[in-house]
Amino acid sequence: QEAALSLVPRDMLSALKVCIGEILLNKLDSRQMETLVFVIANLMNDGACAVEGVDRVMLANLNLLAAKKSLLSSAFEGAEKYCSFGIRWIQDVENQWSTQYHLSVDLHSCAAEANFCLGKNDSMMRICEEVLSNTDSRPLLDTLRVRTVVIQYTACSMKYEEASDLTIGLLRRLDIKLPKRKCNQLFSIAKGILGARRKIKSLSLHAINTTSIEPKNVEILKLLAQLTMYSYFTASK
Repeated sequence: QEAALSLVPRDMLSALKVCIGEILLNKLDSRQMETLVFVIANLMNDGACAVEGVDRVMLANLNLLAAKKSLLSSAFEGAEKYCSFGIRWIQDVENQWSTQYHLSVDLHSCAAEANFCLGKNDSMMRICEEVLSNTDSRPLLDTLRVRTVVIQYTACSMKYEEASDLTIGLLRRLDIKLPKRKCNQLFSIAKGILGARRKIKSLSLHAINTTSIEPKNVEILKLLAQLTMYSYFTASK
């Protein structure tokens, strides 16, 4: 491979990488694409820096796929790298937060999660602030991931009571009714989680269809589980 690359003139190498990447994108099916997404993303990112006319939205989507796959395997540095490329490409699109709203939110949400896991808190907060400043009039569910990252950062800073209050505020905005007294909140949450576990155990594996669960309800369950932990640490202090 190195010998073949050495025969390519330097001024043609970027165009060649883009050409190979585009051929793979056009020829591979979705299953093969998932397997080779890192190879294709690396080719396109390396080549597109020096080649004009490459579809920036396509590049951003490609890097989002690579970032999500990296996050699933806890490869946070890789996820942060692909998110950075994706955000770079989408910034070339005019009015990105209007014309490519969902793509912009997904890329920035993945970037916030990756930076948080890497301990890059300044970058994480900057990304979260950018998302929140561009989604004022949008549904709350769209920004739930970045809001959750901010709460997790607050908890990691040993500010458990503040993290608990932020989580309660978020749950109430999602129409979840909680008791006003904190001791009753903890009891209510624990009771609800235990009840959900009993219901799940009573179902057969074939009867559970995870694809039918609304994303909102999945996020609510995550927040409730986190709130239980924050409340416990608050009480222990």
